[in-house]
Parts: sequence; C-alpha cells; structure tokens
Amino acid sequence: MHYVIGDVHGCYEEMMALLARIEAEDTDAQIIFVGDFIDRGPMVWETLCWAREHITADGKYQSVRGNHEQMAIDYINSYNRWYAENIEPWQPHRSEPGCQYDIDRVLHDHISGSGISGMLHPRDLQPYLEFFENMPYDKLLKIQSVWGREISFRIVHAYYEHNDLPAEQQHYSNLWMRMDCGNLESDEIHVHGHTPTFNLDYISYDITNTKPGMISYRKNDINVDGGCTFAKIFPEFPDMLCAIRLEDLEEIYPCTIGERYAQIAQRYKLDFDADVSASFYSKEFMEHRFRIREQLLRKMGHPDFQNRVSDESDHQPGSPKYMEGEDITFFVDGKQMTGTIDFVYEWGMQNDRSQPYYGILVNDRGTFMMYQEIPESDIAEEEDED
Repeated sequence: MHYVIGDVHGCYEEMMALLARIEAEDTDAQIIFVGDFIDRGPMVWETLCWAREHITADGKYQSVRGNHEQMAIDYINSYNRWYAENIEPWQPHRSEPGCQYDIDRVLHDHISGSGISGMLHPRDLQPYLEFFENMPYDKLLKIQSVWGREISFRIVHAYYEHNDLPAEQQHYSNLWMRMDCGNLESDEIHVHGHTPTFNLDYISYDITNTKPGMISYRKNDINVDGGCTFAKIFPEFPDMLCAIRLEDLEEIYPCTIGERYAQIAQRYKLDFDADVSASFYSKEFMEHRFRIREQLLRKMGHPDFQNRVSDESDHQPGSPKYMEGEDITFFVDGKQMTGTIDFVYEWGMQNDRSQPYYGILVNDRGTFMMYQEIPESDIAEEEDED
C-alpha cells in the first residue's frame, strides 16, 4: 500500500521508528515523503544521508521537493558562484554566502573539502545539488481504495493550484503557499505538509477538524505535518512525525500520544506529567468526530459514512436538517441557485456558531463550477404538496 510521511526536518530517530512501524505491518509498503528532510532538527546529516541512499524517482521510497530543499539548492548555487568568482582566481573577495537555516553548516561540517586550503569545491556539493534538484514538485497518484473506488491523490509539499499557471508560479505555490481552508478547486485529495497542524492560523480556521501536532483534515486536503521538530518549543502538543495510508486513510505514528509526551519531557528535561498531558490532549482533541475525515472516507466508498450527518435522528433542534448528497435550492445575495451538499458543518462556521453551515457544490448549467459555504437559513424550504 501507499504511505505519505510529513516533514522530517532532521528528526532521524522518529523517522526510523515510523518506517519500522509501517514496514513491520506492510513489507511491500511504498512510501512518499512531502519533502523538508533537512534543517532545524537534531540529526539533519543522518537524515540527509538516509534520504540520499534510499530516495529514488520511482522506487520504494520517493519524495517531492520541500521549500527547505529549494533553499538548499539556492544556497549551493550561490556558494558555487561565490567560489568561482572569488576563490579560484584568488583575489580579495567578499564573505562566503550563508543560508537562512543550517544546511550550510551541516555540509561544511561533514564533507571533506577538495578545494583550495581544504575549502568545499563545487564538485564536492554537486551530488547534493543533483539530489535536491531531482525531487519533483508534486506527484499525482491514482489509488484504488480498499472499498473499490479510484481516488486521485496529489502529493505536494505545500499546495497545488488547479489553474493554468506559469510553471514558476505553480512551483512557488507547491513549495510555499499555505491554504488553511484546504483544496476547494479540485476533486483531487491533496496530501501535504509545510504548515504544522498546531499553527494558530491553521487551528483557528477549523478547530473541529484539527488535531494539533497530528494529522488533520480540510476540504479534499490532508495535512501530515505534525511539527515533529518543534517539540521543545510546543510541548503542549504531541508534535508527531505523521504518516497516512492512502488506501484507507489509516493514520500511523512512531508511538502513542502518551509515549510521545514522555519522550518530549525526558529529551528536553521538561517538568510536566506525560500521562496528564496525554489525557488532557486526548479529551480536548480526540473525542469528537472529524467530519471532513468522514467526508473523505465516504468519498472513498467506506460503507459506514454514506450520507451520514449526525448521530441524532429526526433533526432535533440545533442539528442539521439536510445531509450530504442532497440536492437543494439556496440563495446567495438574493440569487437563487441549485447544488449538492458536499459537507455539513454541524457546529457552524468561525464567524457564526448559531446554525449549521453547508458546503455546496454549485450546479451551473449542469456543471459543478463553484463551491459555496452557506448557512442553513439560506436554504429554500420545500413546499408541502397538497
């Protein structure tokens, strides 16, 4: 089966534990990373060496390019220009270029330089440059779910734009764009990282479908960046290295939530009770239904989520009157429109918790052209027939 793993950022031990857990259950697993192997974490060099040894274009382990790989490309190209202009002619020269994070230090500390006075020569960096440059910006997979439906998954580091854009603009979005609302442009399911799920803006957009520090969901969108490398800074969350299995959306982590809190407390010598933290997190973030995940499972053919909206029956006061898959008539700025309910926001939206909201695929002359999120009060009631 196919698994997608989030941003590693030098968390080598967590990466190896996660791979061991996946491969213990599935020896034929095909694993795709969303990029960002490097920078920030405690074992960047070890992670980079593993990636260079194992990642290929179409083998068991694959990866798309992250923005940190792109920054490494930019740094190496800048260093090579600096070396050619200042070192080989050996003339008074400007300072050696650096980079925003630590890949420059990592490469200098671990590669034996073959240039003048033991400096790194461009040929020393060429294998690393080629490795980063060979990472594609995205991958499109057609996956057969375990319930028999073919689903399109777009694996990308940050976001993929479904418009006719110049390549440079598309690549910028692939590496850098943050879309906390998910994918409203396409029926493909995006699987990405880049924005840790404990990011405040990300949480604020839809807390009911977010598990901070674990896999979270938006419209046609799965975020697998649990922010593993930030565990010391954000110990209130489990900060997992995350993996998701595409065939059935099974979530895989290197350890349990309780074990992860214990790791964080011990590793960073933090004074908190791991069991208390795990219990609080589970109660706060794990005990409610994740409706967008259910929507994705319904889309994939899971029998338990076909047209399921609420555990309550008979539309009790405050519960949604309509369900996913219903064709409805509704109003936007006084204009009457028709569409199909794609998703039910039972608890309303961030700016209005007074009533349910509905995500509507709008039918415009027989084609679904737009996605609207509307309150229940804007849906036209059906007239009773005599």
